[in-house]
Amino acid sequence: MFTSRRSAKLQKKSRKKSPLLFLLILLLLLSPAFFYALAYQFYFQPVILNPLSEKTFLHASSDELSPLRDELQAIHVVPSSLSVSSDSAGFQVRLSGGEEILFSREKNLHDQVASLQLILSRLTIEGKAVKRLDLRFDKPVIELK
Repeated sequence: MFTSRRSAKLQKKSRKKSPLLFLLILLLLLSPAFFYALAYQFYFQPVILNPLSEKTFLHASSDELSPLRDELQAIHVVPSSLSVSSDSAGFQVRLSGGEEILFSREKNLHDQVASLQLILSRLTIEGKAVKRLDLRFDKPVIELK
């Protein structure tokens, strides 16, 4: 009778330890995988390649675009891209909202930027959004969204 009580107590203790032991072993086995995944996420950044070649777009030299960039910064317009328009008659500016603005090379750049500032302020007051704005002509061509 004494032995059966003792064996019952030992069985209860072993049952209590078995789930804890199982969790400890599981933790030891999975921790290297967790740390590897964590290290991969933060330290090994994947290389993202652009599928479009650089020759797809006509880009002007930075010397050629710097006056335009300076003029736009003066009126607090931040372009997402600056490039030479496809017909090489002017510059193409894309804004962060997807708006496209075309400038002429023949006309005074300062006057064109002043016109841009006036047009954008008036359209903002009226609550209208620009899709495309062409300043290459005497009268600007405005395409609304």
